[in-house]
Amino acid sequence: MPEVQVENIVISCPIAQHLDLATLASALTHATYKPEETPVLMVQVPQPRAAVFLFDSGEMKVTGVTSLSEAEEVVSLMDQRLSLLGVSKNKRAMLTVEHAVASLHLGMPLPLDELRKTLQVVPAEQPDFPGLMVKTEDPNTVILLFDSGKMVADGPSVEAVTDALTVLSSRLASGMKT
Repeated sequence: MPEVQVENIVISCPIAQHLDLATLASALTHATYKPEETPVLMVQVPQPRAAVFLFDSGEMKVTGVTSLSEAEEVVSLMDQRLSLLGVSKNKRAMLTVEHAVASLHLGMPLPLDELRKTLQVVPAEQPDFPGLMVKTEDPNTVILLFDSGKMVADGPSVEAVTDALTVLSSRLASGMKT
């Protein structure tokens, strides 16, 4: 059975009551702040590679990580940086996974025209989309299928996308109709 590869996890974590984004933007390295475009301070973290978004409400979002341990590492690094800048932080709150993307390659081509007839396909917004968008039992998870055999799942948690890919890949690999 092919292995599921987590591609991206988005987490959120409240870190302070309020953040002065303009002050932080001038003090943090790898920071971008364009309040006229969006009221968010973005910080690029090179290792582990991630993007951190800080909101004036004290909320932090992390994207680009592929595991919860990487997310913890990025949050810990940002906690340290913000402490050095005198930010009074909340007690360490739990990380909340908001979104996850994972992929799997079946190692065989997929007959998309046949599958379109047997799967619950969601119409693509772009008519020239080169794959199928398939509904899963979890209404918040969608799987993209490509004729190359690649499958990409988008959903609310790592578990949801992993489970969805595992179930559908098993059905496809065994030739069962779904």
